[in-house]
Amino acid sequence: MILNWQKNHFWIGCGTGDFLVGAKKRDWKLSGVEPNANARKRAQQKTSHKIVEDISELDLCKYDVITLWHVLEHVPNLTEYISQLKQLLKPEGVLLIAVPNYKSYDARYYGKFWAAYDVPRHLWHFSKKSIKGLFEKEKMEVVKIHPMLFD
Repeated sequence: MILNWQKNHFWIGCGTGDFLVGAKKRDWKLSGVEPNANARKRAQQKTSHKIVEDISELDLCKYDVITLWHVLEHVPNLTEYISQLKQLLKPEGVLLIAVPNYKSYDARYYGKFWAAYDVPRHLWHFSKKSIKGLFEKEKMEVVKIHPMLFD
């Protein structure tokens, strides 16, 4: 699958905005979401892209691509959040997600010391099966799953 990154992209958990800065150089149309006030302020200083605190503050436009890297494990209302993401995504849109996999080699190797357990900040722990199940409930299809190296 080849994505046309010139389309409308929505970056959740944009942190201090470094990805947004790189995207700006490529003329991508982006919006960012960052709940941390200090990170959001730093991101806003780096870029002219719209950055909000919560997805509920976004305009009711439809996005071609929504990206969440290590966000879902922090969301308290997971089912509702996924439903909101679906509403923001175009019918043929792509949702790119990265989450720690509690059934990964690293998780097995490090056991209770695995860094991604990170309780209480990580409210959820996912496996390939649980991710598929979560999105199937919203009639969304998981197309590909790629493990991170060393995860």
